[in-house]
Amino acid sequence: KEEVEINYQEELEEGNLEVFTTIDPVLQKRAEVIVKSHVNELSQYGANNGALLSIENKTGEVLAMVGSADWFDDENNGKYNSVFANRQPGSSFKPIVYITAFMNSYTPATVLHDKLTEFEEGYEPTNFDDKFRGDVLARRALASSINVPTVELGQKVGIDKVLETARNLGITTLDKEAKFYGPNLALGGGEVQLFELTNVFATFARGGSLVPIIGIKKIIDKNDDLIFKSLIYSKRVVDRQSSFLITNILSDDGARSEVFGREGILKTSRPTAVKTGTTDEFKDSWTIGYSPSLTTGVWLGNTQSNSMDYIAGAIGAAPIWNEFMEFALIMSPIEEFEIPDGVVTVKICKNDGLLAKKDAKNSYLEYFVEGTAPKKSGGCK
Repeated sequence: KEEVEINYQEELEEGNLEVFTTIDPVLQKRAEVIVKSHVNELSQYGANNGALLSIENKTGEVLAMVGSADWFDDENNGKYNSVFANRQPGSSFKPIVYITAFMNSYTPATVLHDKLTEFEEGYEPTNFDDKFRGDVLARRALASSINVPTVELGQKVGIDKVLETARNLGITTLDKEAKFYGPNLALGGGEVQLFELTNVFATFARGGSLVPIIGIKKIIDKNDDLIFKSLIYSKRVVDRQSSFLITNILSDDGARSEVFGREGILKTSRPTAVKTGTTDEFKDSWTIGYSPSLTTGVWLGNTQSNSMDYIAGAIGAAPIWNEFMEFALIMSPIEEFEIPDGVVTVKICKNDGLLAKKDAKNSYLEYFVEGTAPKKSGGCK
């Protein structure tokens, strides 16, 4: 309605406009029920609001949008659309760091260092579980959402480049210079909107093509004349190969199992790639994930930005995401993520990311952008 009021004020005053939205009423109703139910369930732990956005990847059409758990809850700003709120995304921002690295010759087998590290200005990040793991490969660091190696990778590739990637992917809120955000940007230290970040993940699903989100298909005036029709267009902003690497890691249930467990809340009955996020003092809980055809983003938190009682992304937003995605995809054909040309598989050692012999233990097949696979042999331990 707001969009129509802004762009077609004169026609709106004349009345009798027919506005055809992209909303799927079945998915919309289900989304409203799921969000409200989970927010009520977690209210005893400090949660009082939630938001959900689900879009069709191919067209960018909004199929469901829930801006708050309860429109009539004025105490918790129920009439404000939290899909457009500026909030820190926590670890749900990390894929932007990793795709920046993958486009600059880093790989899922790049060795990173999970140890107590002081970065610029005395910044010493810790991990969610307060453990350090030593040397870890990039796949493990992203899938299990390990903080310290992610900050290291952000420093290596450059925060300025991470910001450039974020902006190319459609993030408009990160409009300051790199030094303003510092190394903490890699862990979601800058504010973003669920609206834009959800479309970032949809861009990964599309193989690197950014498609603008739309909510209105067409508008017909009182004379039955078509005065608006949505145009679907795309712009390649990141390459297919790097997008696939992100998708493959975020859909790797084994790689994330050490933190999230196998067959846990992030696993769905259909192929999906997903990332959670939790902000400092548990003020925000995020989960954003996608199938080849559908992307859904969820935020759960406290409208007043008060801390919740240990409601991480996997506890707060993830159950909402999982329940909605299962409902939305259950009647659709099973879709697999396609491997694009220019991606190869190589057997490597888990400990050092170097080439493994045929019969080597502690090794696995890793995906690489063609030309970036290791050339040296390692010692699988």
